[in-house]
Amino acid sequence: MGNPSCPMYFQEENMTGKMTPEQLRAEVAKFDWYHKIDLGQGVITPGNDWDSLWNPIREVRRYIEYEGKKVLDIASALSLIN
Repeated sequence: MGNPSCPMYFQEENMTGKMTPEQLRAEVAKFDWYHKIDLGQGVITPGNDWDSLWNPIREVRRYIEYEGKKVLDIASALSLIN
């Protein structure tokens, strides 16, 4: 059921309902995190806070009309387009 050295291991366990929030928090604490990820049950990984950088970009993008256009998402690895 996954590799214990990989962060996805405990996420898979959590999705099957086998881990309590306390167990999940303990597993999260074993890793360094780049992104903040909501794992459910009130557990969020302690990644970097990019909102101060992304919020102004999101605000400007609100006024861009994308309908009928082709868009290349080059920032998906950083979750900017979400």
